[in-house]
Amino acid sequence: MSRGTVLVVDDEASISMNISKFMDTLGFTTFIVSNVKDAKNKLREESIDIVLTDVVMPGEDGLELLKYTKENYSGVKVILITGFTTVELTLKAIKYGVDAFLEKPVTFDQLQEELERIQDIKKKELTSPEFLYPKTSYIKKQNIVMSPNSSLLAITDFLEVIADKKASVFIFGESGTGKELIAQAIHSLSKRSKNHFIAINCGAIPETLLESELFGHTKGSFTGAIADKVGRIEMADKGTLFLDEIGELSLNMQVKLLRVLQERAVLPIGGKRNINVDFRLITATNVDIERAIIEKKFREDLFYRINVIPIVVPPLRERKEDIAALISYFIEQNNEYQDTQIEGVSKDAMEYLMNYSWPGNIRELQNLIERLSIIKDQGVIESKDLPEKILDIPKSIPTSLDIKLDYSDEQFDFKQMVESYQRELLFYALKKSGGSKKKAAEFLKLKRTTLIEMLKRLGMDSSDE
Repeated sequence: MSRGTVLVVDDEASISMNISKFMDTLGFTTFIVSNVKDAKNKLREESIDIVLTDVVMPGEDGLELLKYTKENYSGVKVILITGFTTVELTLKAIKYGVDAFLEKPVTFDQLQEELERIQDIKKKELTSPEFLYPKTSYIKKQNIVMSPNSSLLAITDFLEVIADKKASVFIFGESGTGKELIAQAIHSLSKRSKNHFIAINCGAIPETLLESELFGHTKGSFTGAIADKVGRIEMADKGTLFLDEIGELSLNMQVKLLRVLQERAVLPIGGKRNINVDFRLITATNVDIERAIIEKKFREDLFYRINVIPIVVPPLRERKEDIAALISYFIEQNNEYQDTQIEGVSKDAMEYLMNYSWPGNIRELQNLIERLSIIKDQGVIESKDLPEKILDIPKSIPTSLDIKLDYSDEQFDFKQMVESYQRELLFYALKKSGGSKKKAAEFLKLKRTTLIEMLKRLGMDSSDE
């Protein structure tokens, strides 16, 4: 287990190698670069805990690296190594926030002592109330994790009301919002809970196989049908059938499903008689069904039959109160099952996480916390540990588009007002797309290159990624 990551910056390769080998023996992971430019790149690429840099180097010197590091990576500790110390150097270094000085020639004992001292300071800082985001409580209702004041509470309360009804339920929501968990909760709360909950993703199975999966088939009904097969609909008899991503069903399959719902009977492929079935139908989709109806991609009569009780699950970006609660839960889960020792999240990192739009919703958040927990292994998740797409979103981006123009002046600076409007639109599109310039461009119906040029022109970006 690594004790931390150290970036060694020195233009003398022999010195860097000796320091690196010694720190390897102490359990540190080290990176070596020979100049400040490469050091800045490494800080962007890797999660660095400590920078150990020489002061005098060709081009930019160690003081400039110190200043850059503290301005952009405030949690990173910096140790300056110098062959001579002057009052001016010392004052500048203190002003920029240096954490330690080491004078050449540096002994390994001095280096070890300084590293351990800084690690102790860093550990105290990370666990201090000023740095660490307070642990957020969560509740688990019908196996759905949320904050005690979550907007989902109204939904989970509603599930108890409808659980024992026979009417079909249609769950609307983006991918990753937990639609299947809600379907399972309805089943668990109902009198049908002693029987099967049968789930199938309509978008994950080719149509040629989906018909057999849903309706079953008889032996010899088609090539490869070497035995009778019971379909998912029949399996759900006396229980619950959950059809996820029903918006992906072909029109042909929609007609066949509608017939099953009307007759409450299923005819296997190649079968000669209907099989009566009694099941509670729950469906879900992440597509705009009403638009699909207008575009003749989804049958209106089927929609009205399955949309008796609609449930709309809000995306994670619209229930910010759940983000910190879910993070606490996922950290606990990973500490238990992955044998990690994550103590929490820094306030700065949590601000970024709360501000991110989570296009992948809970599934994306769970995946990120699991990955960070495994990579970090122990300690506190800091902003420097977060992926670029989250850090690239300015903290001031609005969660909704609410542009107000001031018409009180007698004269207007047309160009300035247009640029302000463009800036708000671009911020909003980036927010909605989770920082992806490609998706933001698609949202605004722009070419990606056009979007990048606009960002540069408005001083909002300098990269092409």
